[in-house]
Amino acid sequence: MEQAIYLDHAATTCVDSEVLEVMRPYYGREYANASALYEAGRNSRQVIEQARSRIASCIGARAEEIYFTSGGTESDNWAIKGVCLASPKKKHIVTTSIEHPAVLNTCRALEKQGVRVTYLQPDSWGMISPEKVAEALTEDTVLVSVMHANNELGVIEPISAIGKAVKSKGILFHTDAVQSFGYEPLSMPHLPVDLLSVSGHKIYGPKGIGFLFIRNGTEIRPFIDGGGQERNMRSGTESVPLIVGLASAVSKLYKNQYRYAWHAKQLRDYLAYRILTEIPDTIMYGGKKNYGKYLPNIANISFAGIDSALLLKKLDQAGIFASAGSACHAASGEPSYVLQAVGIPRVQARGAIRFSVGKDNTKEEMERAVHWIKKSVAQLRES
Repeated sequence: MEQAIYLDHAATTCVDSEVLEVMRPYYGREYANASALYEAGRNSRQVIEQARSRIASCIGARAEEIYFTSGGTESDNWAIKGVCLASPKKKHIVTTSIEHPAVLNTCRALEKQGVRVTYLQPDSWGMISPEKVAEALTEDTVLVSVMHANNELGVIEPISAIGKAVKSKGILFHTDAVQSFGYEPLSMPHLPVDLLSVSGHKIYGPKGIGFLFIRNGTEIRPFIDGGGQERNMRSGTESVPLIVGLASAVSKLYKNQYRYAWHAKQLRDYLAYRILTEIPDTIMYGGKKNYGKYLPNIANISFAGIDSALLLKKLDQAGIFASAGSACHAASGEPSYVLQAVGIPRVQARGAIRFSVGKDNTKEEMERAVHWIKKSVAQLRES
């Protein structure tokens, strides 16, 4: 049987072989707790701080502005809840209806505690208007959270313009950069955000690790209590191998980001073109020409008259792995709330598949994928 073709890199990526090798010693002989005062512990602490500095240098941040977390979900939770804890008198948050569940469900939890949340709607392209953000701000607004790039459509939001509008009112601004990190260059001295979330497993690093950038001077409280690790801001024994792996993944990604992005775009465009021209009644969402910017690796395509769950099952049997949207939402069986938010009818959204390519995919894989997609769609439409 031919090797499976993985087209779900927006959900997660494999750990890069070089990253894995860098991590190995810290699962073995160099396993000391970084809080220990003896030499082995001090060595672990030094390794963590070196990793912190490596990550900071890639995005133009200060090392003390990088805080390690368990991943994007924790980073989002901490950014939103931590800011609210630090300013309990302010009870208003502005976000969007197309955020990742880590942001949406955090905001919904805070609503139960008396926080008012404004959920801004995108336009039909998936873009969030800076003007709408500005109009939603009040004297009671404590935080605005708008994702850097949408994980289903691939649309890159105008974060700089939104950030300038938010910062002009003295309000804190958070962005979830989990999906965009590595595809969109970040320069923290010039990007008007106070908090930024990143996850390791989206960038060929390990699962269970990420970081939250917190700009110096930002008012935020910890929401995990314990032994006071991460400068009394995020308690819990640090995972040295995961932190080392994250730093290695970030460093390698930044050295190769333009090559990876170009490679992904060539394959994504080829795959999408073949599907759209060879399979009748297909529509691609996101990636529209001459409007906005989009991630180079995501193609969200709807197949008329097809239930995405049935198509994904057939593709799975053929060794083609894709998804119907956010991996965190896939088990619900419901059509994508992101697609519905941009005005796509429920029945049409039900037939959408998200294909997301990665650095190790090949053109030959795209050709095989198109063959099986065409065959599967034809079988389902005939049945």
